[in-house]
Amino acid sequence: MSLNALKLRLILAFLIAGAIPELLTMGFSPLTPFLIERFVLTEVHIGLLSASMGAGSLVLSVSAGHFVDARGSRTVLMASVFVAVLSFMALSLAGGFYSLFVVFFLAGSFRPFSDIASTKATMLAVPEPDQTTAVGIVHVGPSLSSVATSALLPGLITVMGWRSGLQLTAVLLLPVGWWVCRSLAAQGDLPMDRQAHRGRLFVLLRNPGFSRCLIVWGSFMAGNFAFLSFFILHLTEVVGLKPSMAGGVLALAQVVAMIGRPLWGVISDRFFGGRRIRVALIMGVIATVAFAALALLPREAGALIPAVIAVGAGASIMSSRPVATTLAVEYVPQKDAGRALALLSLVTWTVAMMLPPLMGWIITYAGSWTWAWMVSAIIAGGSIPALLSLPPSPVRPQG
Repeated sequence: MSLNALKLRLILAFLIAGAIPELLTMGFSPLTPFLIERFVLTEVHIGLLSASMGAGSLVLSVSAGHFVDARGSRTVLMASVFVAVLSFMALSLAGGFYSLFVVFFLAGSFRPFSDIASTKATMLAVPEPDQTTAVGIVHVGPSLSSVATSALLPGLITVMGWRSGLQLTAVLLLPVGWWVCRSLAAQGDLPMDRQAHRGRLFVLLRNPGFSRCLIVWGSFMAGNFAFLSFFILHLTEVVGLKPSMAGGVLALAQVVAMIGRPLWGVISDRFFGGRRIRVALIMGVIATVAFAALALLPREAGALIPAVIAVGAGASIMSSRPVATTLAVEYVPQKDAGRALALLSLVTWTVAMMLPPLMGWIITYAGSWTWAWMVSAIIAGGSIPALLSLPPSPVRPQG
């Protein structure tokens, strides 16, 4: 890679500034056992809190793009760390379900801002031959946030208590924010692309290839949010693992996802001739099997089997975003790529609002973790017929 040291430092600043606002949203799953114990919640409440983050992201997805265009990526990224500090402080002071709902809604609301700003800043700051590599590095941020929160938050809260553990986390983010601001300020104002596409958003749904890709995307994203929302809770309530051990298992899944996101691209290009349909099919099958295995997981199963399932989830649905994004965009003309990404974002946060509450309802009122995970398996498996029915891409042949 030809990126020089200055560019690498800038990319690292983009990665960290984009990842830190994800700490609270990606830390939601490791926090679920503590939320249930401290605030006397049910699985339905957990599903609603997870949906609140998706609702916040959905409501502000479009306006986030306009704001980044108007104010510039640097402003948003410099503010992102301090938004994360305030979010953790607010969570430490929450007094019940409704205040938790507001905190997680606001945390989800800032997620589109940091995601768009970090991606756009990377593409503007890095020369075209290195953009794919640089964007791939920056997109590791959410998985990195999940690894950090899964590995550290349960132990920190166990030792220090709910309020002190969260407040210490917020304080520790301050020097990180200082470094990010210094790194971004040294670059001056990053350029801004003010060209807005005013085409109709939903006209792309007439494209049969892209519309089927939306089904694949929705299946993968629904499975991703189901796994992140309830995996740790399942391990603590059903399997009997301690929160710190369960957090370590989820961290393993995120480590696999961090490796899998760039690796699946290499596999697609080197071994399948760029045929991303085949790679996505493999992911869909693995994800379906992983959810079915969770549905059949016996009580007191220990940590080994959940760890294997975590590896499968990390290698499939949690690694799927780059492959599924590229596959979908291949079915639309280049001038429509922005609108295609906007539709993918809308689907992402719509399923984030729908599946976790459904799973929480099944677990609480039907009393069945098995049926909850089987529903997730069916939804993840819905990607398979959609992929098998995809027509050849008009942009890149998929023969």
